[in-house]
Amino acid sequence: MTLLLLGMAASLAGCGQTLPGGIKVPDLGASLPRDLADNDPSVTKISSDATVPILLASNKPETTFTVNGTSLNPSKVLKVLVPPTRLHITAQAPCYRTLTQTAEAEGFGRASLFKFDFGNWDRVPGARGANCA
Repeated sequence: MTLLLLGMAASLAGCGQTLPGGIKVPDLGASLPRDLADNDPSVTKISSDATVPILLASNKPETTFTVNGTSLNPSKVLKVLVPPTRLHITAQAPCYRTLTQTAEAEGFGRASLFKFDFGNWDRVPGARGANCA
């Protein structure tokens, strides 16, 4: 019940606002690279026919995303151009199992967000070390 009330309050308050009790609603819009132009050279094109900008995000730093077999530089958030075809996306964070999402061409569009959340249940058994975030 508490989560429902917090969720309703957060939607009414808007992102970046402070709720009663000092709870801060994060403003994700400010941290996502939506403002990069599609033709910006820093936006990776997955293939020569890639024309649709999408966002890839993870809750872990240094996540390696792969889109249709093309591996990208490790990052927490990326904007990439993909072809308007079926997508197979994987995300691999140090010390965690690989997470996968697929999307049909009709199921995504410009600025679609593919979010990967790694939880404790995704941790590789026995994984330890400085790279485990």
